[in-house]
Amino acid sequence: MHPRIHARTKPEAPALIMAGSGETVTFGELELRANRGAHALRALGVGIGDAVCMVCDNRPDFFDIFWATQRAGIILVPTSTRLKADELAYIVNDSGAKVLLIADTLAAVAGQLSAMRSEMPGLAQIQSIGQISGLPGWREFCASQPSGPIADEANGTRMSYSSGTTGRPKGIRNSYPTEGSDPVQPQPGVYLFGRLYPFGEDMIYLSPAPLYHASPMGFTTTTQGYGGTAVVMEKFY
Repeated sequence: MHPRIHARTKPEAPALIMAGSGETVTFGELELRANRGAHALRALGVGIGDAVCMVCDNRPDFFDIFWATQRAGIILVPTSTRLKADELAYIVNDSGAKVLLIADTLAAVAGQLSAMRSEMPGLAQIQSIGQISGLPGWREFCASQPSGPIADEANGTRMSYSSGTTGRPKGIRNSYPTEGSDPVQPQPGVYLFGRLYPFGEDMIYLSPAPLYHASPMGFTTTTQGYGGTAVVMEKFY
């Protein structure tokens, strides 16, 4: 119940299809991209138990980063693309994120965050998902990394933030990464989803919602874990 298993048994099967563009990522491709992402994060100084903040719209990079952090023992902080720069800076500081990955559709916000670096002392680097002038590119950095697993794999986790209706947003973290754990071993949440819903290798799951929300993120990645195909809409009407 992990994409790596399906990358070995059916590498050409689609792990992801973007509903609008038709762009497809196979399990074999997802495995290589996630491994390169894990190496990239280690090269940026992100270790087991550290946090990475991701501000990303619905695109394949979301899954590259999700599965990279999952196998590197990293706390992924998926953040709403609708937040303002000061709101994102608060989450970066509160989560202790060492790296911020932000999509090129948010270039103006990225520029504001770059100008606010002194207010985020724990942040080592901001990288762009896509092309943003003045920022190093995440994809380009990953392309130079090895495609095999990192040496110190561990099971990562996620920390989503509440909407902040009663004050500042609160981070809700799943189980903490454990050094030396096996990220390929099925997690309790995967078993729970599998019992409640008919997940399986022949499953096709359509996601008409932003991936940074817990449910779309959980259902799409669990679908990939079971060997099914996640079909993700770029926009919602």
